[in-house]
Amino acid sequence: MKFSYASICEAGPRPTNEDAVGVWVISDTRLLAAVADGLGGMGGGQFASAIAINVIAQSVYSSPNSCEDFLCLAEKIHGEIRKKQSDGAEFKAMATTLSAVYLGPEGLRGVHCGDTRIMVARGHGIKRLTRDHTDVARFLEQGKITKSEYHDYPRKNILYSALGGIKAPEIQTFEFKVEPGDWILLTSDGVHGRVSMIEFRDIAKYSSNPEEYMGALRKVLDKNGVTDNFSAIAIHVASEH
Repeated sequence: MKFSYASICEAGPRPTNEDAVGVWVISDTRLLAAVADGLGGMGGGQFASAIAINVIAQSVYSSPNSCEDFLCLAEKIHGEIRKKQSDGAEFKAMATTLSAVYLGPEGLRGVHCGDTRIMVARGHGIKRLTRDHTDVARFLEQGKITKSEYHDYPRKNILYSALGGIKAPEIQTFEFKVEPGDWILLTSDGVHGRVSMIEFRDIAKYSSNPEEYMGALRKVLDKNGVTDNFSAIAIHVASEH
């Protein structure tokens, strides 16, 4: 299989962009992509998300054959951010979310922490591969709130797991069998907080390439309104023939 991609990463209405993205083409049939959304105030979030992307980049460049060992990468990112927190007050509370995928002949491998997301659109359907590490998502899973209460919950962005947090992070790893025609979508909450799953799916159905997908996604964001930093990567899977 072959992979093509397009991405966006912009500040939106915020003065600082605390999102960061990275895409690395390892070979004709191997690709790695990541989205990170920093947090922590005093500008520290942009440093935390940059650390996440830089750690992955260093792994790709130093040992591309082992770069898909995502659990180790996530733990290394967590450790690097924790070390950086001692450098000054602006870094003390910083942390980051991370959603990353490796795509190759073996299929898809992923890692996730926080409330960035990875989705797969196929034909008339769309599936989330990640779960949000937020209080409100956990309350919904535990049956403490209803779906309607979830949509109206006032503090949806409160995380219980992030890389660089005081508590040991909850890190999700997963695998998925991709097929030609699939769209792999990575987004920060500034995107999926404004775009519905149905809209993501419909854009995939009518896009012929990643650039076209990203153009259509921008139009939806413009229509629905952007309230935060926003980042997305769209990867299209095609057969080698």
